[in-house]
Amino acid sequence: MSLKRAVSDGDKQKKRQLIIDTAARLFRSSNFQDIKMIDVAKAAGMAKGTVFLYFKTKEEVFLELSKQNFSVFFTQANAALEQALASEEPRSMDTFSDSVTAILEMAPLMRPLASITSAILEQNISYEAALEYKTFLNSNLEQTGNMIEQYFPALKPGAGVKILVWSFSLMIGLQQLSEPSEICKEVMSKAPLPHLDMDFHSEFSKVLRILLVGLGC
Repeated sequence: MSLKRAVSDGDKQKKRQLIIDTAARLFRSSNFQDIKMIDVAKAAGMAKGTVFLYFKTKEEVFLELSKQNFSVFFTQANAALEQALASEEPRSMDTFSDSVTAILEMAPLMRPLASITSAILEQNISYEAALEYKTFLNSNLEQTGNMIEQYFPALKPGAGVKILVWSFSLMIGLQQLSEPSEICKEVMSKAPLPHLDMDFHSEFSKVLRILLVGLGC
């Protein structure tokens, strides 16, 4: 009985992850608004009703996808900080900001998903899904924030979390500015609008350094 239960639970988790992975694949080539649950179901080889057994809404699917991308970021950031803390190499704001910028690329859907989370993904979800997502973010912010404070001993308690929160806010804002709509891309390709044409990576790294200076790192 217990063996069958374990196999059944494992199969459920595989199907749940298949739904999430399928949503990620669709999101890479389509806008969130254009993707429907029936599209996710068909692409995953499932009936639409089966998908709803695992997620109540499309927003919950993509919120879980966002959570998994954030999880990659936190895991990689913690590993990099652990390595830096164990090393005798000098610590600097440049090294830190460059590292954070590089880690963002390890979770490529993190930026576009984060940019629609508050306005879209958090608007049509259950209390349980919201609680799980917010609890996940809060606990990881605290853990990684504490490690940042060890990396920069001059920081006051709680400043590590602030660096992360401000970094994510910066990430969301720059993501929206650096990835305009298709019609706006066409306009910018034909009109001289140099102040609106920006590269996410260089701008993010620069502004993050300014934040670190302001906090006395």
